[in-house]
Amino acid sequence: MFQATYARWAAGRWVMPLVFAGLALLSQSVGSAAAPSFDCRHAETAVERLICGDPNLSVLDDSLAAAYTQAISVGKNADAVRVAERAWLRDTRNRCADTGCLAEAYRGRIAALTQAAPDAWKTFRDPHLGLAFDYPPGWVARPGCRGSKDCVAVFDDSGSADAYRIAFEVFDGPLATVAPGRSALHSAGETWVASGRYADVTAKTIEGTGWTGLRAVVGCGTASGGQSISSDCLWVAASDGQRTVIVDTQGLTAINHDIDRMISSLRLTGG
Repeated sequence: MFQATYARWAAGRWVMPLVFAGLALLSQSVGSAAAPSFDCRHAETAVERLICGDPNLSVLDDSLAAAYTQAISVGKNADAVRVAERAWLRDTRNRCADTGCLAEAYRGRIAALTQAAPDAWKTFRDPHLGLAFDYPPGWVARPGCRGSKDCVAVFDDSGSADAYRIAFEVFDGPLATVAPGRSALHSAGETWVASGRYADVTAKTIEGTGWTGLRAVVGCGTASGGQSISSDCLWVAASDGQRTVIVDTQGLTAINHDIDRMISSLRLTGG
């Protein structure tokens, strides 16, 4: 598969027309959502090897590539964005020696690129819930879903809160207490799994700004025209130890880099 090696282009080690980079990003399959923007078989530097060895960093790298491409396409000064990106790679990212430093660097750069393209992504923020996250253009974020005022539904502008693409619901309590009763995630000895329509799937550990959590994609079913259709459902539980956010997609949207970017942008701001 042709892949967008955005990071190498920005670092000046490899040149590829940006139009091809954008097409390559769009062509990535749902199954490669946790892959970085470059081919790990050709990882050359210590930083690239750290990214390839960490699923969270892989998601952040892919999200950054998408944010960069978007900023270039909608921004008024594409050359300035390119110069800033090269400087960030050289002076910030490539000076990191561990995954924590890289995660912080990526989140900061994604935030900067999102602000550089204000017409692209928007931010939902609710001080009462103590919750904030970014979401794509053309989508709506609205409190009230699953019969709860503590749930925020995100759906396209032609949809409704009941037919949400992704939902974030806040609960009091740690992840180990909340997740088993409020999601498909549950403990299985020393690991966590998510129960799907056909089989259990081992959950992966993820982390964000001020929280750690679990993520799993399971087979599920949706109804359309009286027929049951197989699809994939994403379950995420993110917690700061006192509150837990349960995230799910109910099988109505592709689990792609936009969904991963929303999860990565999740902030628990203190309710």
